[in-house]
Amino acid sequence: MQWSMVENDKSLGLVNMPNFSYKKNMVWTLEANACNLLRSPHVNMDHTYNLIFGNPVDTRDQRPLTYTGRFIFPSAVDPWKGPWGQTTLFKMRRTNEIAQQASKDMVQVEDLSRDAVPQSTDIGANCVSGSAKYEQIGTTGWGALLDSTLLEAAFESSKHAIIVIDHRVRTAEFLLALIRKKLGYRVPLFWVGFVEDMVEMEWVKYHVLKTVSQWVGDGECKLPGFTPKPKDVPSDLLESGPPLPTLNVLVTGGASGKQLQIPHMIVQKYATAHQFSEQFNTFMTEFHAEFGQVAADDETLGTGKRSSTTLPGPSPKKQKLDKSIIVEACKVQGVKVAEVCLPNIKGAGADFKLQVRAPNKPYLVNMTSAAIQIPDGSYICGFGTGKFKLYREDIVPA
Repeated sequence: MQWSMVENDKSLGLVNMPNFSYKKNMVWTLEANACNLLRSPHVNMDHTYNLIFGNPVDTRDQRPLTYTGRFIFPSAVDPWKGPWGQTTLFKMRRTNEIAQQASKDMVQVEDLSRDAVPQSTDIGANCVSGSAKYEQIGTTGWGALLDSTLLEAAFESSKHAIIVIDHRVRTAEFLLALIRKKLGYRVPLFWVGFVEDMVEMEWVKYHVLKTVSQWVGDGECKLPGFTPKPKDVPSDLLESGPPLPTLNVLVTGGASGKQLQIPHMIVQKYATAHQFSEQFNTFMTEFHAEFGQVAADDETLGTGKRSSTTLPGPSPKKQKLDKSIIVEACKVQGVKVAEVCLPNIKGAGADFKLQVRAPNKPYLVNMTSAAIQIPDGSYICGFGTGKFKLYREDIVPA
């Protein structure tokens, strides 16, 4: 790292110091060893900074909420007079408080080769722990460092180019944070990273490409000349459905004149609608149970008086009916949803019909003055064209 510091007098190094050790009372030893490795008469390591996190995401998490780091400057340059001297991180020596990365959001390097053993065979593959957990500060952590240094650096000319050297790529958090910040930085920016082996390099390329593609698809990162596809299908490509029913305006009626009712036109329109029929009929059942019938139909069924017209025909087999199911035509309630004539009933004319009234109640309505007799078990009507066959009670069709 020393050669990259002394190569240019405007260089800056950020080093996050160790925060974890597998042995007790060894963290300070690891920090001292790191400083000894970086110590050189050509670099200045006197200035420190702190990366501050907010509340821990888990009370059992032992990660510190303050990560200590060190600035590395060329020893021949006064840090206060260089391009980094007026940045927030150098003046305040700390970042703004950011959210700590949860363990479930952490990743680890995997072997993507075809002959690699599946990750499910490793007991600890799905659990990031130890030093691998402590070193992952997330893209938000690296983003906070970049916001207070790289984006605030004062260069004399916009023609300068910045070369970012990542000495430990590992999970590529710094690279992903740099990609996000680069979109708002106008100075040419280049990144060079060092990996441990080819397995890590292949995984980093796959992980970065997958993450950035997801950002672009979600609209988090914008690329010139590229428009992400909308998450929902545009309305102009969809077939427009029927208009929503206007149920916020009710009418009153009934014996008291203050009973809530639904206009019959709404019932006729939406009781058989393809899109709203099921929900509307459920609403109608609940409405009837609480308030009673809907508004009266414009087309009344008459006063119950019959004319003197008598329909000819053979005398069908008579069967007594329960009087409780016989209602006078003028007292039939519910909005008429469907109505069909019954031409296959002998002796029935155009005034003998099958009506379906809300909510889903069938009625045989006789508007004539003569009685209509229907043999027991007769076929009344059906839906559409087709073949229908009447089976005996002891025969079950296949």
